[in-house]
Amino acid sequence: MTMDELVQLQFFTDMVTIPDEVYETLSKIRNELRDEGIRPSDRRFKQSLSILQAKALINQRQVVKVDDIIILENALWETVDQKENVSLIVRSHAQDVVTRKLDRIQEEVKEIFSSM
Repeated sequence: MTMDELVQLQFFTDMVTIPDEVYETLSKIRNELRDEGIRPSDRRFKQSLSILQAKALINQRQVVKVDDIIILENALWETVDQKENVSLIVRSHAQDVVTRKLDRIQEEVKEIFSSM
């Protein structure tokens, strides 16, 4: 990828719309993280918006969707011991009920196999 192509992609990423629903969901996530004692900086949350815009653009969309937020489970933790809590909180807001249930079942299966 050339520098010109990268600049062009950044330009198009900045044009991706973030709807109010996504901002509201991020606010809920931030509050829940604070309740758990996890405090990503304002700067990190601002950078997260660019990540969401890039994800939408990669998926050939001009609007960020709430389920794009799932990618932030890898961006909002600061220490390894926070990773699981951050993942659970982000997933609880970014995935539908069926997907969350399937994830829990998959985790239970992994635990069963590892104990065998």
